[in-house]
Amino acid sequence: MRLAILMLPLVVGCAKSREPVPEDVEGLSGYLFQHWEDPENLGSGMQNVADWLDTDGVPETLPDGYVLPDLTADEVMAVEYPDDPPLDTIIGVAVGAVSPYDILGHADLITWQDQTWNADSYDVYNRTIVSGDAAAFASGSGTISTENEIDKAGAFNVHIPYTLYKDYAWVELADGASAIVARSWTSERNCAENGNNCIDLSFSVDLFYGSEPGQTVRLTASWNKLTTVADGLITEDGMIGQMVSGVGDIMINTDAVLLEEGW
Repeated sequence: MRLAILMLPLVVGCAKSREPVPEDVEGLSGYLFQHWEDPENLGSGMQNVADWLDTDGVPETLPDGYVLPDLTADEVMAVEYPDDPPLDTIIGVAVGAVSPYDILGHADLITWQDQTWNADSYDVYNRTIVSGDAAAFASGSGTISTENEIDKAGAFNVHIPYTLYKDYAWVELADGASAIVARSWTSERNCAENGNNCIDLSFSVDLFYGSEPGQTVRLTASWNKLTTVADGLITEDGMIGQMVSGVGDIMINTDAVLLEEGW
């Protein structure tokens, strides 16, 4: 994958020092989370993801998933999250798919208040847009920040209510294609009533890449640390498989809703 080159005007004085944009998908996932609030770095990072998707990424292989390295404290320093457990206890996967629907259809769904369509396990998924213009975002520009009140039923119908924070930004790439970059996180540990099942840490980066008219390549990088009564019974490979399957199901559900909406 080639490195995106930014042509910057000459200015008087010293330019701000910037770290190189990582070219591999493993590094780019954390990089995009870290630099979500910096349009220049966000754009160059997303350009490299687009280049990877068009070459080494090969969208047809994306549903199989990739295992990601741990997030670092520098990559998540811009958001509030629990100090315990440590970041190196989380498991990260990246999963993708090619959606036969335009990126504007995906943008429209992002602004919906009721997000329970994402998965049957969501009894509640209520989205509030706390900043940004929802109409402008759905039309293809700007940023929005959201707070999401969620009640998710897991195995044995165990419910874990929690608040998920999620930000979205439109990015224009060098070839004129459009993309959306999102990041999400939980700010505190959330447990079921019995205290035996908890969401300890959760972070994600979601990418929507309008690679061709009427088509969107999606990539989700997700890192989670859970405490459950099944700890010790499920292997790490088993947990990775569950995460890959869960992200894939959300992408399938998204396309089903877009079909119903006539996109």
